[in-house]
Amino acid sequence: MRLYYGYLHLRQQLKDILWPSQLSIINLSIINKMEIENLYSSIACNRHPTCLDYSENFGIIYGANHAVAYFKFDHLTGCKGLRTFVKHTSKVLTLKWIKSCKEPIFVSGSNDKTVIVWCILDSAAVTHVLKGHDGPVIAIDATTINNAIIIASSSADNTLRLWKSNCDTLKFVCFQTVFLPNQFCFAIKLFRFPVSNQVLMLFSEGEQLQLWAQSINQFSKVLNIVGHEDWIRCIDVIDIENNIMILTGSQDNYARVWKLHLKNHEMSEVPPQSIQMEEQIVAINDNDKQDITFSLSLESVIFGHEGWVYSAQFFKNRKIGIMTCSIDKSIIIWYQGNDGIWVDEHKIGEMGGDYLGFLGAKISSNGNTIVAHGFQGSIHIWTINDENGDIIRELTPTGHFGGVNDIAWAPGGEFLFSVSTDQTTRIHAPFDSGYTKEWHELARIQIHGYDLTSIAVLSPYVIATGAEEKVVRILKTTQHFISTLKALCGLDLSTSNDDMSIKSFSKHASVPSLGLSSKVFLESLEDANTVEPDTFHIPFEEDLIQNTLWPETHKLYGHGYEICSLATSTGGKLLASSSRSASPEHSKIIIWDTISTKELQRLSGHSLTVTDLKFSPDNAYLLSTSRDRSWCIFKATGSLLKPFEFEAKGDKNISPHTRIIWSCAWTFDSKIFATTSRDGTIATWIKTDDINNDLKGWKLMTSISLENESITAISFSHIFYKDKIGEYLLAVGLQNGKILIYNLSNILNHIITIEQNGGHHMAVKKLQWRPLINCSMLSSCGEDGFVRIYNVQIP
Repeated sequence: MRLYYGYLHLRQQLKDILWPSQLSIINLSIINKMEIENLYSSIACNRHPTCLDYSENFGIIYGANHAVAYFKFDHLTGCKGLRTFVKHTSKVLTLKWIKSCKEPIFVSGSNDKTVIVWCILDSAAVTHVLKGHDGPVIAIDATTINNAIIIASSSADNTLRLWKSNCDTLKFVCFQTVFLPNQFCFAIKLFRFPVSNQVLMLFSEGEQLQLWAQSINQFSKVLNIVGHEDWIRCIDVIDIENNIMILTGSQDNYARVWKLHLKNHEMSEVPPQSIQMEEQIVAINDNDKQDITFSLSLESVIFGHEGWVYSAQFFKNRKIGIMTCSIDKSIIIWYQGNDGIWVDEHKIGEMGGDYLGFLGAKISSNGNTIVAHGFQGSIHIWTINDENGDIIRELTPTGHFGGVNDIAWAPGGEFLFSVSTDQTTRIHAPFDSGYTKEWHELARIQIHGYDLTSIAVLSPYVIATGAEEKVVRILKTTQHFISTLKALCGLDLSTSNDDMSIKSFSKHASVPSLGLSSKVFLESLEDANTVEPDTFHIPFEEDLIQNTLWPETHKLYGHGYEICSLATSTGGKLLASSSRSASPEHSKIIIWDTISTKELQRLSGHSLTVTDLKFSPDNAYLLSTSRDRSWCIFKATGSLLKPFEFEAKGDKNISPHTRIIWSCAWTFDSKIFATTSRDGTIATWIKTDDINNDLKGWKLMTSISLENESITAISFSHIFYKDKIGEYLLAVGLQNGKILIYNLSNILNHIITIEQNGGHHMAVKKLQWRPLINCSMLSSCGEDGFVRIYNVQIP
């Protein structure tokens, strides 16, 4: 009980003096008289086998780049309330709930060489950082005994460290270091030995398993267990009438079951004709300095997978069962028959598909819920019905497993596009869950072979994307997507225009083997609505990968280097593109006719890479920013042959920017534009009647500089601030992941900051306000892989 009351003491202290960075976004918003609600967060699980854990009482945690993502799941309401906690400075590699605690406490290990203990409160998390490792922390486990927490962590520095808490303050100290000079430790398991009530520790050392026992304040080696032929990746134990069953999974594709039991609790003698497994006899010295003799024997070797076994876990339903998970795309539920042989009863997972298998899985103690994560960051949940054995697939969060470089709304704000370094383009849309509108990934319309860098939306059903290649690709929607959008979201994008009617679209698309371009899968355009609306469901991971692609219709060639930025005019008739460049020749902006897909013009003005492009909402101007620390304005001519002409350039001699200008944005009425740069400067510019100045009438309206900050993104809202004409609402994204919201009148006034826990913990790449009347919904994306949507409620 001392541990529990110590936790309550810390909880009260936190309420009295709460870290500002740990406050929820809603609480911060109330302080600033503006409410910001996080409507949607999309992020994948980190690519590490032990980067997800599940507790029936507390919920699901998983590594989300440097952050820890946390949400609760139950059979009635599904997955609710994704929250993120940021404290690590590098990628999270391993997580573990301390299930013996009464409060939600978990432990994490990271590439930043630290172990962190997290105590989750209503709106924040208390953290204790444990330092000592000299390499990434790759495995972790924890348990409680005698009102204290014991943590074991292993690292790539070839050590295993043991930590213990002080009950009153929950402060941890390292009380033992185990050196492993020859191998890495990928799996650890701490558990109580029921006979002596002392803690035993199992951990892997390469393909061998070591058993250590606690004696007073130290652990000592008891036994070396040999059997597997490759690295052991997972360990679990279960207590059956004072007999400890040990389960291990390995890269040799096998799982093994071992039995640890007292000699005086052995079963009756086996007849001489029977075959017996070899036993190892070992004595453990308990805390009373008495030797306890026990034996260890191999009970079973389980083979059913064709790939590495990353997870293996016991559970107890009607009887003892085992769950194993493998990279071969399968999860198997095993039960032991009367003859002692483990038989597979359920095999879960997709047998086919264009994706790799599972990296890890957890099962509830009663065997009714399975949570798994895949090689590409996907999260899967299945529930098993006790009565009939039916397996039900549950809806889970999805997200990019690489940095998100760009986002863009459909012209009417119906849904949001995102492109990422994970080489995918995705659509996020709201659907009716029966209770309220919820956002979810609705389609994965492009799976590319290069990292994607930019996107431009020509219409709700046609987009252009740029990647780490010299080509701009045009993609067109499918009948299947339009029907899905109508059935699930209540949005009808079909039109009477013959060129854009639903029958003009292909039904499906697919990516050929060894190909980069998605092609039309079914040429026939008859019977457009062959799938009844009531058969549609929010797509699961395998549906997103295989059934939601858009076919590529055109390739635009013209740039000499990788595409950097794309922009489209209002109405989608013109497309502007830029590429990486180190010379004026390759820094030219290309203007394309989106109907004929022909190049119309090349605009000169910059000498280095053009970082951002924006058409004014009235299509009167094209604005560009560059690594050469300048911005350029091009004015529309009204000619189809040469749509734009150079008007003005703001270089370092005129503008307040002294470093790279990363982004730019227009107000919704096209009267003002803003530029932001690496030196932390925000500058706003307005058109005047003084056309004889150096900027042809454009002049600096106001500017501010954020000390020691780098500004990477900016966007203006589509409404006036508090309905005051001439006052604008804008969002600014920083290199450190924070999002600042300002109102602009004659000066810039800071209103509120969205901190890292509710925003991003790496550079914000793009910000986009939803283009709807009377809507103040903000979307953001960042290098951390997050796509977020906020509802900004202005009082």
